[in-house]
Amino acid sequence: MNCTAFFSVLALLLGQITFVKAVENYSPERVVSLDYCADQYILKLLPKAKILALSKGSTSEFSYMRKHAEGVKTIRATAEEIVAARPDLVVRSYGGGPQIVQFLEKAEIPILQMNFLISINDVREEILRLSARLDASHKGASVIANFNRRLAKLPSPTDVIQAIYLPSSGVTAGPGTLIDEIITAAGFINIETQPGWSSIRLENIARYQPDLIITSAGQDRMGSHNQWNAIEHSMVKEFVTARHKASLPLSITSCGGWFIIDAIEQLVSERLSLERGQ
Repeated sequence: MNCTAFFSVLALLLGQITFVKAVENYSPERVVSLDYCADQYILKLLPKAKILALSKGSTSEFSYMRKHAEGVKTIRATAEEIVAARPDLVVRSYGGGPQIVQFLEKAEIPILQMNFLISINDVREEILRLSARLDASHKGASVIANFNRRLAKLPSPTDVIQAIYLPSSGVTAGPGTLIDEIITAAGFINIETQPGWSSIRLENIARYQPDLIITSAGQDRMGSHNQWNAIEHSMVKEFVTARHKASLPLSITSCGGWFIIDAIEQLVSERLSLERGQ
């Protein structure tokens, strides 16, 4: 379809639809999600009757709520498909790119933009914010209460045990990332002290000799794999082979949400094994 034809069809569709403007007390009934991060929250907080469509990645292995997504219509994050679906609310993290936000605003289609989460408290606040906008505050409060209960039950560390996140992409996570929060909440010392995401530093691995190597299951299918990055270095390969390892499912690390408690609990189990000398 050329540009002229596209805008003609778009104008026709827009002319046929009366869009509901977003107001704080509006209870959405036809919700569309544009990416798999948004899918998780929509599926957790809303009944399927209120979900008009999910993203194409909603049933993929990296989607935590993939079983719940089965049978729900999917949609591409394009202007044509969104308009044709006639949603009364669109929820997104990154789906459709930055240009889709401007389009939705001009089309007067209500949009709920998700935040980028870097801490456990961010997760709680995001659940509260999204559940309030979705008119699902009671459900959101229940999710947070369960999250907090599980977090409170975690045993405190009895020893100093170090860890590092070592994905095949060659980058690792330091302070100011959700991965770092997961590592520290599980009772480990993260040897990466550089804030944010950065290239893996071989000297850190050699100097601190972390007790646990944390990877992501299926990461080679998800992320880019660069044969020249640090993970391919012979020293790193030998070290990883000889070390205790934990592989976290992509479904609990790809996005920030209440499900990070699964990752924390898994790492706590690894820590307890290390503390027992196993």
